[in-house]
Parts: sequence; C-alpha cells; structure tokens
Amino acid sequence: MIQSSQYKKINNSVGWVVGLMAMLVYFLTLEPKGSFFDCGEFLSCGYKLQVTHPPGYPMFVLLARIFAIFGGNNPQQAAWHINSMSAVVSGLTIMFLFWTISRISFKIVFAQNKATQVDMWLVIKVMIASGVGALGFAFTDTFWFSAVEAEVYALSLFFTAMVFWAVLKWEDGTDSPVNDRWIIFIFYLVGIAIGVHLMNLLVIPTLVLVYYYKKYTYSFKSFLCAIGIGGLLTFAIQIIFIQYTVWWAGYTDLFFVNELNLPFFSGFTFFYLCLLAFLFYLNKLSIRKKYRLLQISVWSMIFMLIGYSTYLTSVVRADTNIPINMFKVNNPMALVSYLGRDQYDDAPLLFGPDYIETPSRKPKRDIILKENNKYVYAGKLFVQDWNQTQTAHIFPRMFNSANDNFQSEVYAYFTGIQKGDAPTLGDNFKFFFNYQIGWMFLRYLAFNFIGRENDLIGYGNVRDGNYLSGISFIDNWRLVATQKLPDTIGKKNKAHNTMFYLPFIMGVLGIWFLFKQHRKLFWILGLFFVYTSLATIVFLNLSGHEAREIDYIYVGAFYVFAIWIGIGVIYLMNILQKKLSVELSIKLGGIIAILAVPVLLIFQEYDDHDRSKKTLAYDMARNYLISCPKDALLFIFNDNDLYPLLYAQEVEGIRTDVRIVSNNLSKASWHVTRLLQKENLSMPFDILFKPEQIHGGKRNVIFYRKMAGYDDSTYYPLEQVFRQVVANDSLYFDLPTNSYPLFTEEFKANVFPCYRFYVDVDKSYIRKQGWVEPTDSLVSRVTFNYNRERNEMIKNEIWVYALIAANHWKRPICFTSKYSLNDLGIQDYLVQKGMIYQLLPTPKKTYNTNETFRLITTEYGFGNPSLSNVYFDNENREQFKFIKIMISEFCHDLISKGKFDSANKVLTYFDSKINAEATPYGVTNFNNGNQYNYYSFRLLEAAYRLKNKKVFDSIAAQLQLDMKQQFDYYLALGDLNKNDLLYQAELSFQGRENQLSKQQIELAIDILGSNKMVEDIIKMRNTW
Repeated sequence: MIQSSQYKKINNSVGWVVGLMAMLVYFLTLEPKGSFFDCGEFLSCGYKLQVTHPPGYPMFVLLARIFAIFGGNNPQQAAWHINSMSAVVSGLTIMFLFWTISRISFKIVFAQNKATQVDMWLVIKVMIASGVGALGFAFTDTFWFSAVEAEVYALSLFFTAMVFWAVLKWEDGTDSPVNDRWIIFIFYLVGIAIGVHLMNLLVIPTLVLVYYYKKYTYSFKSFLCAIGIGGLLTFAIQIIFIQYTVWWAGYTDLFFVNELNLPFFSGFTFFYLCLLAFLFYLNKLSIRKKYRLLQISVWSMIFMLIGYSTYLTSVVRADTNIPINMFKVNNPMALVSYLGRDQYDDAPLLFGPDYIETPSRKPKRDIILKENNKYVYAGKLFVQDWNQTQTAHIFPRMFNSANDNFQSEVYAYFTGIQKGDAPTLGDNFKFFFNYQIGWMFLRYLAFNFIGRENDLIGYGNVRDGNYLSGISFIDNWRLVATQKLPDTIGKKNKAHNTMFYLPFIMGVLGIWFLFKQHRKLFWILGLFFVYTSLATIVFLNLSGHEAREIDYIYVGAFYVFAIWIGIGVIYLMNILQKKLSVELSIKLGGIIAILAVPVLLIFQEYDDHDRSKKTLAYDMARNYLISCPKDALLFIFNDNDLYPLLYAQEVEGIRTDVRIVSNNLSKASWHVTRLLQKENLSMPFDILFKPEQIHGGKRNVIFYRKMAGYDDSTYYPLEQVFRQVVANDSLYFDLPTNSYPLFTEEFKANVFPCYRFYVDVDKSYIRKQGWVEPTDSLVSRVTFNYNRERNEMIKNEIWVYALIAANHWKRPICFTSKYSLNDLGIQDYLVQKGMIYQLLPTPKKTYNTNETFRLITTEYGFGNPSLSNVYFDNENREQFKFIKIMISEFCHDLISKGKFDSANKVLTYFDSKINAEATPYGVTNFNNGNQYNYYSFRLLEAAYRLKNKKVFDSIAAQLQLDMKQQFDYYLALGDLNKNDLLYQAELSFQGRENQLSKQQIELAIDILGSNKMVEDIIKMRNTW
C-alpha cells in the first residue's frame, strides 16, 4: 500500500516520462526546413512576427517567435527550432493525455475495487493503461504528422488537452469557491487558444456536461438541457464573442473616426472599455446578490477577453512595412473582415440548394477600408444566397455547383445518381453518411487505429488511399486482391501500415466498458467525441475532392479515442483477472496492450513520419528564386509554390530582390498594392492603377465592349488601352443584378475595348541586361492576342497585363508556369530558364539553354532523392514530377538542337541523384492515367534517343516492374484475361457497355495507360 501523496508523485513522474519519450521521437523525426502547404507561411510569420491568412493565428506566431529566439535567431536554423515548438507541445499534449487517462482510470479502478488505500499493483494497472493510451496516440498517423512541422494543429490540440485535463481537475475538486478558479483558468486558455485555432471551443459542451453532473441530479430532461446549453454556449463564443464583439467595436470605431473626427482605434478602445465596465458592474452585482454562477461567468468572460487580446499584435504588426501582411488588418474594420473570413466562400449548413442550381449572390455588408485619415466605402461584400433558390431544402450536402474540383463526379460516385441529375433529400443524406462521415471521417479514424493502404489521395476506388488492416480475408472482402497491390503503393509504400484492428479493438473495449459500468464518463467522453467529429462534419459540409487528405481537422476525436484505448486496457486486465491473479492479469494484460498499441504503432508509422532528411519544398523554392534574374517579378500559381517561397525569402533570406505575386491572391487588392512599397531588397513597382481604383470589389472583372476608335483587326498599345480605358472610372456600364458571380462593386462594370495588344521593345536595353543569349533574335514589338471566346477578364489576368504594360521591360517578369494564363496569349514570348519562364521579346524561343544547363547541373537541389531513408510521400512525388518534367523536356530540346553531349550530361547527372528505393522512376500514382510514370517515360525516351543504355535500362526496369505489378493487380480485380481486359477497358473509357468489374471500371484509364507504356518500352528495347 502507498500513500496518496506518493501516488501523485508516481503519476506526475510517469506522465513526464511518457511525454518526454514522445517528444524525443518527434525531435528525431522533425522536418529540418519548411514543408508544403501552410507551413512555409507559418514559419515566415513566426520568424518575423508577420500576419498570417484569415482568420489569423497570433498566438501561434508569438510562440513561434520565442522558439526562433531561443534557437539563436539563426535564419538557417530557425525552421528547425520553430518546428520543434510543435514537437515540444505535442510531447506535452501526450503528458496531459496520460494524466487525463490516469485520472479517469484511477476513479474506475479504485471505485471498482472499493479500495480505501492505494494498492501498488492497482497503481501499476493505472500507469500501464494511461501509458498505453497516451503513447498509442503519440504514434498515430495524424497526430505524429502535425507534431513535426510548423502547423497550428499541434499547438491547438495542446490547448485542447490542457483544457480537458483542467475540466477534470475542477470536477475532482471540492465545492468550495476556490476550486472554481479552474473554470476561470479554462476560459482563459480558451481565449488564448482562439489565437491558434477554434478546435478548443469544442471542449465547451463537455465542460457544461461535467458541470451538470457535479452540480445537479440527473434526469433525462435536465441532461438534454445541459447538452443544449453546451451547444448554445459554444455557438455564442464562436459568433457573439469572437465575431460580433469585434463587429460592434469596429462599427463604433467607424462612427468615432468618420463622424467625430477622432483617431483610428478611439471607438474600438471605447467599446471595449465600456464592455469591461459592464462586466465589472455585473461582478459587483453578483457579489452583492450572491449569484455565484454569474460571478464565475463574468470572470471567465474577462479572462477569455485577456486571452483573445493576442489579436491586437496582428493589428499592430499589420500597420508596419512587413512583407507578409495578409488582408492588411491594420484597423478595426479590417479586423471585422479578417475574423469574419470574408476572403473565403461559405457553405450552406441547414438550408440550401442542390448542385444543379447556381445560387445568386446577395450583399452581406459594406466593404469599409482605411484611407488616409478616414474610413471609405469600397463597395459591398457579396455572398451566395443559399435560401433564394428553387432547389433549396433542409440539410443540403450536395450543394457545390462550381464543380471546380469535379464535385459532380464525387456526388455521383458516393450516391449512385447519374452525374448532373437532380438529387433527392435522401441522396443528400446518403452523401452525408457515405462520403462526409464514411469516407472523410471513419476512413481517417481507421488510418490511425486500424491501418492504411498507401499514401495516395483517396477518391473512392479500391486501390487508392483506403484503410487496410493487414488481415487478408477481411481486406480482400472489402477491397479485393490487396495482396496484389503494386509494391510502390503496397508493401514498399512507407505509409502501408497495418495494425490488424488491435488499437481499434482496444478503444472499442473501452467504450463498451464505460457504457456498461460508468455511464457518466461514457456520456462525457461521447459528447466530446461527437463535437470533434460529427458536429465538425456537419459544420464543414465538405463537397468533395479536397486538395489533400484532411484528417488533421478530426485530431480531437482521435484524442478521445485514445482515452478509450487506455480505458480498454483496464477492461482487458479485468477480463484476464477472472481467470488469473491480480498481479498476473496486470502483467499479461500490460504486455499484450503495450505490444498491440504503442509498440505496433511506432514500428508501423516511424518510416513514413521521419522527415529529418526532407528538403524538397525548400529546394524547389530555392530553385525558383535562383532561376530569376535580378529584381524580377515572379508570378506563381498555387499555394505549394507560394508558401515555400515565402519561407525561402523571409527566413533564409534567399533572393529577396525577387518580388512574388500569387495568381490566387492577386484577386485581393491588398496583395497587389504591396507592390507599391519596398519589400526587403525589392524596389516598388508601378501597378498602373491607383489603390482606390481596385479596392474592395472594384475591377474584380472587366467586360469587353466595342468602342469608337478600336477595331478587331488592329493591335493597340497595351499601356494606352489600360490607362485610357480600363483604368478610366468614367467608362463603365450597368451590369444586371447578380448576373456575374465575381462582380461585387454595385454592378458597375469597367470595360476593355479590344482583344489585340502590343508592347514596344528597347532591344539594346534587353541585351544589356544579359537576359538573352548572344545569338537570340529579338523583335521590336511583342503582340498579345486575348482569347476571343471570352467577353470578360478577371482581376488576376488584369494584373498580368497591367504589370507588363507599366513595366516597360525595366525589370524581368517571370512565371512558374506557362499554361496557367493561356487566355492572355503570352506563351510565345515565354522562355524557360530552369524552372521558371521569363517574358522576353524572342518569339518561339523555348529555352535559355546555357543558363538552364548550368542551373540543373551546378545549382539546383532535388530534395535528397539519392538518400534511401528520405520518404517522398504523395505530395512530394506530385511536386517532384515537375522536376522530372523540366529535366525530360530540356533533354528533348537539347536533342532536337543536336546537343547530344549536353543532353547526356543532364540526363546522367539527374539519374545519379535517383535512389530506386526512395524515389523510383516507376511509381503507381492516383487514378489519372499513370501521369507520374509518364514523366519517367519521357526521361526513358530521352535515354533511348541518346543511346544511353545505362540510364535506359535503369528507368525501363523500374517502369516495367511497376507496370507489370499494376497489370497483375488489375487482372486480379476481375475474371478477364489480358486481351479481354484491354478491350473491355477501351469500351469503358469510351463510355460504352462493357464486362469489367466495378473495381476495374474505376481504374480503366490506368489499365490502358500501363499497358500502352509497357508496349512502348518493349518496342524501344527491340529496336535498340
């Protein structure tokens, strides 16, 4: 027997040890640089205290800055140290999870055993159960992924874990007023956590339920009332506290500035002082009237406001000359839009249309901007009017009419309706259960606790991105022929993790145990799980084909499941105790649980979560930047270009003379008006328009209108057209209400009068800058033909033309893609230099050959593909293919020019960087016709044309192996022989009736693609 004080020491010590163990693993697998998606932005903003995208993450930014300072403020090491923040807080999350499970388990174990003293073996039982649950969660796919990169989810879950632990601490305390300080502390944490992510709010309903169980006698009616109050409180904090207090403060500031001629923030400050005065009045009233609950509520609100005040740092920093200044939130009215997520479209929740109908748009509120010493009106913010539609109904799930990511195909696949048909309410519910719950949540739950097929993005077919247990007869019943999966997406895919249902079963045991014997704990944890899963699913209303797997949004639910795993260990030991002694049941149950959960998970998950050698995101960003001439303007076209570039410039200081313009963000005026100011080493640009001409919704779109003095057969000076017509505020026409969804400026549409433009060239200046090769032939005038099939030009296209016109060739203009702006007619003047395309007056010239050769062979990094322990996951492979495209197409260009020696050097150099284990040429890709292998095939063709047998044999062997394995797999999905399979696949591809199995139909394009590629390789070998 041990004393309770000794138990506390043991519990605290083991909790720290468990947390530090997890932390050590995270440090060993930490990403050393910036990774893809938002991480580059968070690293950059943390390193320099800059402003992130809406709705803002100021607390994350502040803590990231502290970690950067502790790391010596070294730009080369800053990413590692900021990434380490996620490792540290994730380790602490595991510690709090351990203490949460031990607190719950202690109650269960000692209540069950009716113990009056603490028995050592029962303490060991609690420690083992808590350790298994905590370490099991530590090594799950989703949590580990966030623990080694600079993203908000690790820090957000840390606050969530601490809040839930604090809820249990309060529940264990006495009814004395002193114990209520835990509630105030909880709301302070919630306020701070709002500056990280809103996940923390999902604990609030659980807090209310715990409060109910502690303070009130159970009845079914009061129980439902408590659940309802929890939901309303969460809604009130999200809508009223987070958004509407700022809204009221912002409009108070608008009145003070514009009507009372007071400075900015005067009304904002006045409002919050009044709010605090009101809260202190309520506090005095609660003391006088002895309203204890009111007093707790008031102080909770005050401390939540204190925590929430971190947003003031974003406002302060936005008023400085920082490069990353998303939304330029430097005044209270901008803060209203920032927190209101005005930059993004919303989704209908409880009432809305089906996808066959495009909703009109309605004004939401005025766009108010800061200009000089006043607020000015800049149009209206328009949102989709979900209610005023013919197909509107309750609970709309199949609503996305834009079809920007082929949502109509997702709707058809997961409901069985014909693509384009009108869905019923039943179809909407079917989509909700099959896709939103089944595919986009339960599959992610299975990834973490059952197993994962591979790292491909899953769109529903049996081959890509499913969960997989490792129990063959179950997997084959669900997915068919799983043992025939190609190696690169099967046993040799590092994300091919099989847990044989063991962690899942342990969690189910915990749920069953609580349901049978501890109903209060069952409902408390169940409500927490429902809010972090089902409520989140309903709120997000995902429409299909996300850019990546988004399991991270449900990490709170997986956290709860880990608590159930810990409780399941207790139940397992109890079952064993019916046949064995207490001591032996704890030993045996502990060994089984440790092997079945944390040991199994770490062995399965380690290789695909080790990012310690990954550098591809950084290397690609650096490649883009060093390819640009001095003082260039670089247009980029997706987030996985933008955020690594921000990191490379803002943290590591690489080529800060290059100015980046995002094609996606250039629709927002704040992004383009940054060009008017100096940024790092980049001088200002002339943007041709005055800032007030593009604020708000102005010139979101302009329309073609025939005008006197312009005809369709003549080329006109681009700058003249834009300055005299497009930038002329008096030239517009009235657009019918809601007739164009992008248009927001009170339906007054500016115009462009022609489709043909030209820009004159100072050839001597171009040559003097060294942008062209000595043998290049330059024209004195470049001509652009805008797409005649369109009668409108949207803002990001306007900016390309405007910047070209205003630039006068003074500074180089570059692009990361030549295909993204096809309608502008500039492709003939884009010359490739390594990974970028520069606008030059050299029509039909494809490459700056000498510079591209030098960059590839002496300057570029490729993400360490030569190292066997570097894991190129699906996103890395998708990005790496752009390097393969660049290399292969450059080789073919060199061959066409007769430069065989140079082409051989480039091909051989690249091949020397490839490790067949880490980054093989032959890799099965998600269902798109074997595109990844096709780009390897282009390299193979180059080797064939160069008669480079060594490289040819290497690529051919890897491609043929993967293609053979693919074809064996496709055959195993049905009963057809090879010839029949190919014939039937062709029929399917043509949309004709065929005899393929359902699984084969889904992969018909890959069946045809893999066979065609193998045949072409054989032909090459035979004609060598």
